[in-house]
Amino acid sequence: MVQALNAAQDPILIADQKAKIVFVNSAFEKLTGYQSTEILGKTPRLLQSGNHDPIFYRDLWKKLSQGQGFRATFMNRRKNGQVFYAEQSIAPLKDKQGNITHFVSVAKDISDIVEREKTLSELAHHDQLTGLLNRHAGERLLHNQLEQLTQDQDGCFCLIVCDIDFFKQINDQHGHITGDRVIQDVAHTMNQLARQTDAVIRWGGDEFVLIVDAPLPVALKLAERVRSTVNLIPDYQIGKLSMSFGIAEAKTGETMTDLFARADAALYQAKQKGRNCVVSA
Repeated sequence: MVQALNAAQDPILIADQKAKIVFVNSAFEKLTGYQSTEILGKTPRLLQSGNHDPIFYRDLWKKLSQGQGFRATFMNRRKNGQVFYAEQSIAPLKDKQGNITHFVSVAKDISDIVEREKTLSELAHHDQLTGLLNRHAGERLLHNQLEQLTQDQDGCFCLIVCDIDFFKQINDQHGHITGDRVIQDVAHTMNQLARQTDAVIRWGGDEFVLIVDAPLPVALKLAERVRSTVNLIPDYQIGKLSMSFGIAEAKTGETMTDLFARADAALYQAKQKGRNCVVSA
C-alpha cells in the first residue's frame, strides 16, 4: 500500500482525526521540501502561507467535520519559504460506524499554470513600455469610480489628464528610442510620486491619466509635484522636460465623457498659458 502511494505522481497526505499527519508520499516530499520524518505528527498548518483568510479554513473544517469533501486552490509554503499553488482535494475517511478516522489530501502542483495566467493578465491590463495600467484597465477603473460616486455622494475623486510638452519634436529630432525612454522616465516619476490609493495610467502615446482618490486641492498638489519633478529630470539628450496638466473633480451623475471633456479643456488652457503648468476645470 505504501509502495503504491509513493509511486503516485501527485502529492498525498494522510492525517488522523486530530489533523496530525501520519503519512506523506514521495511526491509530497518533493513538492514541499519536507522529509516525512520532519512533518509526521505535525498538522498541515505547517504549510500555511498566510495568504488565506480564516474564513477559508473555517469553511474547510466545517465541510470535513460534516463528512463532506473539500476542493480548492491552496497557496501553501515550501520548507524554503517559497509559495506554491496546489489544486487540492481533501476527503474524510470513516469507519464502519460512520466515525471520521482520517483525512486524505491529494494535491496537484499548478504553480506554472497560475503564474502563466498572472502573466497574461498582467499583459492584458498593463502597458508594456511603462508597466503602468493601460487604457483598457483605466477606462474600467474610471467607470467603477463613477459608479461608486453615484452610490456614495459624500465621496470624491479627481481626474488628471497630462502629456509631455513638445513630445512630437522630441521624437522627430531624437528618434523613437529616445521618445520611448522619455516616456519611461516620466512614467516612473509619476508612479513614484502617486499615492497608493491613486491610479497612474498610460492613456496612449505621451498622454497619461491619474485617478486621484481625493478632492481637488490634493489633486492639484500632486499634479504640481509631478510637474516640478519632471522639470528637474536631467536628460542628457534633450535637456529639460516639461508637462502640462488638466484636472477635473468628478461630479455625481457625470459620465466618463463629460468628466474627460472638462479635464481636457483644462489641459488645453494649460497649453494656451505656455505649457509646463497645472490648470483645473
